[in-house]
Amino acid sequence: MKKEKVYTDFPGFSRYYHKNFFIYPHVLEDYWHIMSGSEQKVMDFILRRTIGWRKTADSISLGQFQSGVRGRYKNTGTGLSVSQIRRAIKGLEEKGFIRVIRVKRRPSTFELVMEKTEWDRINEKAFDAFKEIKKWKA
Repeated sequence: MKKEKVYTDFPGFSRYYHKNFFIYPHVLEDYWHIMSGSEQKVMDFILRRTIGWRKTADSISLGQFQSGVRGRYKNTGTGLSVSQIRRAIKGLEEKGFIRVIRVKRRPSTFELVMEKTEWDRINEKAFDAFKEIKKWKA
């Protein structure tokens, strides 16, 4: 027996979108063509959990990607299988959109790759110079 898919009626987008939306980075529009559909879903989920909460990183379990987050601000996840989610995460990481900090038996932390500012460049140069000085003293 074939199982019939059940769809809910989409109510439409709110006319008060300034209250019910999060900021979506326009820069991604230039990169959609290199993302698979599952990478796009996973990226959107990560964006909602990070930028949507004014953060650049968050710990997210595979179960949350798959089935969502329960509680006050619940959602239903991506609807992808765990293997699709893993492939999508690997693809996003390889393409340079995210960094993943993996810890055994704990949810991984997903960090957005942020553009470098002049301040970052100055600090990088200072840190590189510090490493060189440490080498000389060793």
